[in-house]
Amino acid sequence: MRYEYNAKVVDLEKVNLECNSMGQQGWELVTALPYSRENCCKQSIPTVVLIFKKSA
Repeated sequence: MRYEYNAKVVDLEKVNLECNSMGQQGWELVTALPYSRENCCKQSIPTVVLIFKKSA
């Protein structure tokens, strides 16, 4: 079986919204990787890399 993959970088507070949105489009969450990035003021922003798949 072949799969199509999609990766998104999302701020922590928007993870549920993004997962629900992608789920409605037929995407299945494969993994979520915690990550942190810095804004222009050198403040750490909690971020998550979401990887989705669906049948191609």
